[in-house]
Amino acid sequence: MEKLLAARLHAVKVRPYLAVALFALHVVEDRSVPTMAVDAHWRCYVSPAFVARMPVEELAGVWVHEVSHLLRDHHGRGERYARENEEYGPGERGETGVPPAEGWGRLRRNIAADFEINDDIYGYGLPRPLGAVLPSLLGLDNDLLMEEYLRTSSMSGLAADLAWLDCGSGADGQARPWELGAEGANGLTRQQRDAVRFRVA
Repeated sequence: MEKLLAARLHAVKVRPYLAVALFALHVVEDRSVPTMAVDAHWRCYVSPAFVARMPVEELAGVWVHEVSHLLRDHHGRGERYARENEEYGPGERGETGVPPAEGWGRLRRNIAADFEINDDIYGYGLPRPLGAVLPSLLGLDNDLLMEEYLRTSSMSGLAADLAWLDCGSGADGQARPWELGAEGANGLTRQQRDAVRFRVA
């Protein structure tokens, strides 16, 4: 916890305009989370093993990455996209017409959300970690929105390499078994979440 909070302080130092949002996150230790993840109620689920192996400066970048999912409303936007569009997106069913494995729609939304974030948050005191998911992996342009990445690319070529990726329901709107849910402890109400976004803006 000490290392994790030191990383948050570093994130606040290099991105002071995000301080309100970074301090609004409630930390939940969970060994079943692959790295760090957020839910729509502003809880940040953290793997102790992940924290142990990450340098503090890179961990600060993960803090900024995860809170960016919430500030950009990726959970709400991900849910809307899933409701309004074909579940899997362009070219996902291939020639056989068979849909991809269960969970691929969620992973697609997570990848697209990460593309939107990772192309602009690093530098200026936040080193980009190895393995950061970037639009260049698919030869796509930077500075697009999650929805634009979802509409223009199938991303199916990334499925095997990025199966580990899971930023939580805060990234795509789909609840995970390890999340505490709307009734769980230490979540922010909708009004509190809106107030944090307003103060950051």
